[in-house]
Amino acid sequence: MWWNRQTVGAISWGIQSTADDVHILLDNVHFIAKGVNSTAADIVQATINNCRFEVENPFLINRHGSSFYAVDIRGDKPSEVSYSEFYGGQGCLVFKGKHSSIHHNFFANNQAVTNHYSIMAMGDSSRVYNNTIKPIRGSGIEIYQKKYIDIFNNDIDIRSSAPTCEYGREEYSANAIRIADYNAPPGSPKGAYGNRVFNNRIKITAINFEKPEPYVPLSWAVFYSASGGDNDIFGNDIEIVHTAPASKALATAFFITGGTQGFGGNFFNNRVRSNVPAFWIAGKYGGTIRTKITNNVVIKTEGALPDYKPFRMGFDDCKGCIAKEVVLENNEIINDTFGIKVEGKGHSYLVKWNLKVEVKDARGNAAAGKRVQVWNAQDSLVLDASTNEHGIVTSLVTVENVTPELSINANPFRVKVDGKTEKFTINSNRQLSVSLSKKKK
Repeated sequence: MWWNRQTVGAISWGIQSTADDVHILLDNVHFIAKGVNSTAADIVQATINNCRFEVENPFLINRHGSSFYAVDIRGDKPSEVSYSEFYGGQGCLVFKGKHSSIHHNFFANNQAVTNHYSIMAMGDSSRVYNNTIKPIRGSGIEIYQKKYIDIFNNDIDIRSSAPTCEYGREEYSANAIRIADYNAPPGSPKGAYGNRVFNNRIKITAINFEKPEPYVPLSWAVFYSASGGDNDIFGNDIEIVHTAPASKALATAFFITGGTQGFGGNFFNNRVRSNVPAFWIAGKYGGTIRTKITNNVVIKTEGALPDYKPFRMGFDDCKGCIAKEVVLENNEIINDTFGIKVEGKGHSYLVKWNLKVEVKDARGNAAAGKRVQVWNAQDSLVLDASTNEHGIVTSLVTVENVTPELSINANPFRVKVDGKTEKFTINSNRQLSVSLSKKKK
């Protein structure tokens, strides 16, 4: 079936249903719609399969709010959208039904107004997976004040947005995925928490636009601005290609804000290839608290500036952009070393690394049952344990402890095994081998 609205008008729909108890089935339907605030479908509940939606909507009169997407499924009952294609529109799809399923679709958003993402996920406990998202301009997926949504196995390709008539002389961000609740208190009904973002492939191409001069394009793989509870972001493969890293244009894989009350999210087991910092903690949008960044791999790529560091924290021009109680654990850095570019004051964070001590006897065999003690530079005992049957003991060790009042680096450490003592440093995950001498009779 094919539906084409030939006349360009305003505030029109290809199909509209206001019946609360009617479940609309759309299968193999091709919609073409044109005009300001024009959409293809405005319905309460739907099963959409193998459809194509083409919407030429140059702008929205009222961009605030989650409406006038190409397809608006606005009821609270579950819907499913699959194997369909979306081209254009100010946002492609918004769904509000709990336990909805959005999968195996293609989205080419053409967004000229802010916060109208390719997919606006507003149904708790829903799943968004196996979609390809490649906007003509604009952003990917947003979760706003919703809970327990899984976003996984999606392929998302985002480029910096050119200036828009709404944001043409200030900053404007294009994001692959955003989670937001605007400083919601912990446990608030308006909080965004319990969501999971995993196994997605994301590419960000950051582009500078020299004119107008005040315009600053921002490009984030994950824009995190939630505080009502924790969300898990893990196992994602992210590539950041900044075409002009010395310019005013800014980009990062994880832009972490949300405020200094509540929770700041868990970021673990992600892999990032980037020529700019992979994490911006307490970025220029606001502070963060209790963010945990663990077991990620950051690979510095070609084109990085000489002062490159894999992590960035705070922003000099923002007094409220403070990182509080942040933990960085076991993050592997390839083609560079661990480092944080710190701006502003008042941050508090811990840097921790895994320590593995392997003890061998005089013959080179595993020495089981040996007591291993490790002290830091402040003479605090940080490890006191016996080796296992393989002669190994492991521990998570705090190396840096930074508060607003002081900064403590625990290097160098010293280890004592069977009366033998030696010093060592930890600047990454560390494996230490201790060989025991043959005791004299």
